[in-house]
Amino acid sequence: MDILEDMIAYHKGGWVDKEYVLERVKVDGITLSCASTELRSDKEVVLEAVKQEGYALQFASPALHNDKEVVLAAVKQEGWVLQHVSPALRNDKEVVLAAVNMYGLALDYASDALQKDKEVVLEAVKEDSSALQYASYALRDDREVVLAAMKIHIGALQFASEDLKKACLNFLKEGK
Repeated sequence: MDILEDMIAYHKGGWVDKEYVLERVKVDGITLSCASTELRSDKEVVLEAVKQEGYALQFASPALHNDKEVVLAAVKQEGWVLQHVSPALRNDKEVVLAAVNMYGLALDYASDALQKDKEVVLEAVKEDSSALQYASYALRDDREVVLAAMKIHIGALQFASEDLKKACLNFLKEGK
């Protein structure tokens, strides 16, 4: 297909040739946006697209936003894509861990339950100390979690509980 045929096919509802679309998304996952609605619902096509470019998930059919295999492939490429996945998978520890390992701030899109999960929050703050702001209040009051974030950047203290902030500041002032 040449560029003119590409444009004509796109304006008629998207590319419909599966083999052609597979070739394209393997090179540039975002070209999933040019595929027909039917191919945006095809797991094989979408999986190839998100393996190349996690962001391509936004062009997939809504049903595939709830497919764990597709979502894992996407968040392993770009963790922030967690915001485009179903609420059920935002509550899946394996999916959220994969996302925060790639992009700590993806913790913002995790379920409340996983924002309370110490293992998930520790992984998030190790990737980006600012992720502490999305942790539950209880974990922002947890010395281990706050220290892990502060090891990355001292400025993470701003997201700690008031009690831990005071304790840290008193320690620095008094050396105790």
